[in-house]
Amino acid sequence: PQQTLYIRNLDAKVRKQELRRSLYLLFSIHGVLLDVVASKGDKMNGQAFVVFADAKSAGDARRSLANATFYGRPLDIFMAKERSFVVDPSVRVKRDARRSAVKS
Repeated sequence: PQQTLYIRNLDAKVRKQELRRSLYLLFSIHGVLLDVVASKGDKMNGQAFVVFADAKSAGDARRSLANATFYGRPLDIFMAKERSFVVDPSVRVKRDARRSAVKS
């Protein structure tokens, strides 16, 4: 299992800083957080990533917050498909290499 959670169905009207802070407060009770990534943009609107220090905490948070309501919307929480850059910097290098190979 990953130590990064992918969250979707977030209210896109909430300001980025408020969203990050609220997600941090909600998820930090389940373990040590390394990062909360919530971006505003066409592709990432209503989505975020929460990175835990360990996979067990991420799994506990996912189970505990299943069907939780956040800003009036039910959270959709999944284990991320890839490791976070915070956890494994080599992931960024591999991703960038794949992107440049596709462009060539």
